[in-house]
Amino acid sequence: MAALRRGREAYGGDERILGSTDFVEAMRQAVQRADPGRAPRMALPTLVARICRATGIAPAALRQGSRRASVARAREGIAYLAIERYGYPGVALRDWLGVGAPSIVKAAQRGRAAHTHWDSLLVQETKRKRQ
Repeated sequence: MAALRRGREAYGGDERILGSTDFVEAMRQAVQRADPGRAPRMALPTLVARICRATGIAPAALRQGSRRASVARAREGIAYLAIERYGYPGVALRDWLGVGAPSIVKAAQRGRAAHTHWDSLLVQETKRKRQ
């Protein structure tokens, strides 16, 4: 496979289907600029602190790998918001949540099921922080 790539340009996609690499790159950039679902990134320490405060969980309990339901619930909220809303990769949350990447992805999926709760909780915490 490496022999096939040798001497060729890097392509952004299959030109027979998508068009030129320049076109593909322009479309990617346009989608990134126009994505209304992504909020401006909140720093992970801030996100963790706000969700922990709102759920009554100590941030240290997250990192200790506790399986208590309340801690797992806080993890799912943080994972959902960080991954789905702010676009962080799951691996960036490992040290903050005290669990492995597969567990973080599962937690984010559970959090997505309760997305209205987590979104509203974050809005309430943001308003409280401003006051």
